[in-house]
Amino acid sequence: MAIDFVALGKWFLRAGVALTVLVIGLGYDPAPCFQTLAGWAYHISSNSRDYLVDLEVSETSGEFMLKQNIGGLGYSPSGISLKQLLGSTGVVINEPVDMVVSHMQPIRGLTTTASAMMEPWVPTAGPEASTGSQEGESEADIVIDERYPPVAIYCTHSSETYMPDDNRTHTNGERGLINDVALELAKGLSQLSFRAVFVDTVHDSPEYTESYVKSRETVKQLLEEDSHWGAIIDVHRDSIPGQKSPAVVDVNGKKAAQMLIIVGSDQRKDNPEWEKNLEFAEKLYSEAENNYPGLVRGVRIKPGTYNQDLYSPSILLEVGNEYNSLEDASYGVTLFTEILARVLLEGN
Repeated sequence: MAIDFVALGKWFLRAGVALTVLVIGLGYDPAPCFQTLAGWAYHISSNSRDYLVDLEVSETSGEFMLKQNIGGLGYSPSGISLKQLLGSTGVVINEPVDMVVSHMQPIRGLTTTASAMMEPWVPTAGPEASTGSQEGESEADIVIDERYPPVAIYCTHSSETYMPDDNRTHTNGERGLINDVALELAKGLSQLSFRAVFVDTVHDSPEYTESYVKSRETVKQLLEEDSHWGAIIDVHRDSIPGQKSPAVVDVNGKKAAQMLIIVGSDQRKDNPEWEKNLEFAEKLYSEAENNYPGLVRGVRIKPGTYNQDLYSPSILLEVGNEYNSLEDASYGVTLFTEILARVLLEGN
């Protein structure tokens, strides 16, 4: 029985290669088909470590395949047909088809500056000032400069968390620690007099593959509320198959989680904003290298739009990986806050 499952899994992978050649010839985008087949192969093998070895799919790689935001058929080990596979090619990765109703409050009920959720501190010299807090001051002392461009922050993958603190990579229908990191970014900006909005809607439950459609609605509602954001930032936690060590850089004798900026291109879907998003990301990287070398690992262009087609500047920010601690991530994003503030004010 095990041999049959292994053989079937390998057949799916081989069929994927053949199908890729076929759909390229027909002018289709093969990526959703091929990744759907890869997902099925993993599902077939996932009940046994022996199957995983025979299929040459590690647990980490298998989890990575499953956790990608893949549209189309989703993952189902049955019901395969050429018609279904070809039909799935019309759906773009990271742009799945359905949206589930959020159990969170509507966005208008959450739109407040992060100053309402932080220890107060009054900036004295703009973004170059320290991001520390002073005791003995009230929340009313938080000064938001309306001349500064506002920033909106959210987490498409709300369940992402950090292994050292949570003993898991994802929560189940709950907010993971990535939300704490996103809130830290909002708090830091608020300390620097920016109006910073963190929307804590859970986007990736109950269906992980529908997370980008759900967060797309969040972005649309943000734009209905204010059409002139300084930046819209989707905060994530990275995951690299096979890597089991934290991504850190030493800054002033303390470990900070390294970051990666993701920019979606127009390769699979029209994205008139992507070059402006890339320009913004490159400014952030350059500023980070000038001040904290190694803090930002680079700027990576990917074929999905990641909802960045709706507005510019928009970026996806990966803060550390699953083996970083929350302390690493919080310190890293605190440093990044200074970088972001400088770039925003330069362009204001």
